[in-house]
Amino acid sequence: MKTGKLTRLQAVGWKAGNAEDFLQLSDEETRLVALRLSLISVVKSHASNAISRNA
Repeated sequence: MKTGKLTRLQAVGWKAGNAEDFLQLSDEETRLVALRLSLISVVKSHASNAISRNA
């Protein structure tokens, strides 16, 4: 988000945060989400490479 927009929103009472704050995740849950996202990325990359080799 642009700094100016963030400043205007905060001036009228809005709070800015991240997904962990919004979902009230613990540190362990945050690490689990990061691990799952990393795994998804690796699997997609591997699948993409396998398709490229077969084409």
